[in-house]
Amino acid sequence: MKVFLSSFLMILLFYALSFSPLMVQAVVVTGLYEAEVPVLDQSASSRKKNMAAVLRVVLIKLTGDRQVPSRNGVTELLLNADQYVQQFEYRTRDEAGKQQLTLWAQFNRSSLDKILHEAAIPEWGRERPSTLVWLAVGDARGRRLTGLSDISGYVEKMEAQAKTRGIVLIHPLLDLQDTGKLQASDIWGGFQEPVLAASGRYHADVILTGRIESVLPELWEAHWIAYIDDQAYTWITQGTASETVLDEGIDGLADVLAERYGQAGTYTRSDEIEILVNDITDYNQYSKVLNYLESLNSVTNVEVKEVKLGSVVYLLTTRADIFVISKAVDLGHTLEQISAMSYRLVE
Repeated sequence: MKVFLSSFLMILLFYALSFSPLMVQAVVVTGLYEAEVPVLDQSASSRKKNMAAVLRVVLIKLTGDRQVPSRNGVTELLLNADQYVQQFEYRTRDEAGKQQLTLWAQFNRSSLDKILHEAAIPEWGRERPSTLVWLAVGDARGRRLTGLSDISGYVEKMEAQAKTRGIVLIHPLLDLQDTGKLQASDIWGGFQEPVLAASGRYHADVILTGRIESVLPELWEAHWIAYIDDQAYTWITQGTASETVLDEGIDGLADVLAERYGQAGTYTRSDEIEILVNDITDYNQYSKVLNYLESLNSVTNVEVKEVKLGSVVYLLTTRADIFVISKAVDLGHTLEQISAMSYRLVE
C-alpha cells in the first residue's frame, strides 16, 4: 500500500508541474538511518539476526558502498546492531496477494556516524542527485515506454529498490510532449540525442535509460545507460525474474552515483578549506550560506574568516578534500562556482 500511495502522489505531483516549468534538481534524502526487511517471525531469538540485516541496509544507504558490511570495523557493529536501535516495529505488507511480515528499525544517527568515522568509512551525505528514468519494456504487449501508471508494476519495483539504496528516481509524464520527442525504439537503439531532447524539461542531474525484455522463457535481460554530464555509463543485468533484473539495474545506478558524487575512499584526518562566496548583501544571505555549508556531510565546522563588501570568506573544517567538497556544493544548487575556490549565492 505504501508503494501505491507513493506512486499516486508522484503522479499528482507531476501533473501539477505540467502546468508550470519543470524544475527537478538534487534532493535531500530522508530516512537514511532507517530501513525495513522481510522476516519470517517476531521471535526474540531471530530478532538479533534480523536487526543486523536491517542495519546492513542502512549502512549501504549511508555510504553508497555495497561492500561496506565486510569492511574493517563494521562486522562488530552488525553483531551488536540491537544496541544502536532507537525504535523498531513489525509490519505487514501485501506482496502479490500475500501478507509479508517485515521488521522496520531506526538507528541512532550520532552513534553510527561516530563508528563510521572511527573506521575511516566516509558517508555519502543527504544531498544526492535526482535521476530521470526512461524505461522501455518489451513483453507480450509489445515495446513501449512505461511509467508509474503502467499496470506491469515495473516502475514500482524500481522505486522500492531505489529506496533501499537511498537514491531518488524521477519519472516522466509520458504526455504528448514526451512521446513526441522520444519513442521506445529510441531507447532500444541507444540513441542519445532524442533522450537528451526529451529530458531537458525535467532538469534532472542524471538521466537513466533502461530496456528490459524476456529474451528466453526463463531469462530476463536489461540494458542500462546513465548519462552524467558528458559521460555515458553502461551495464547489463540478467536474471530469471524481471524483479531481479530491475533491482540489479538500480543497484548499478546507485553504485555509479555513489562513485561519482559520494566520498569514495577513506578519511583519517581533518583539513581546512577556505571558500569565497560573492553576492552576499544582507544577514539572511549570510546565514543561508553558513547553514548550508554546515549541512554538508563531510564538513565538521564552519567559521567566518573575513567579511568584505558583498562577499564572505568561510573557513571549513572537513573530513574530505576539496574535490569532494566541490562536488557536494555543485550538486546542491545553493552556490554556483565561479573559480576554483570562489562561489556566488544562487537565489
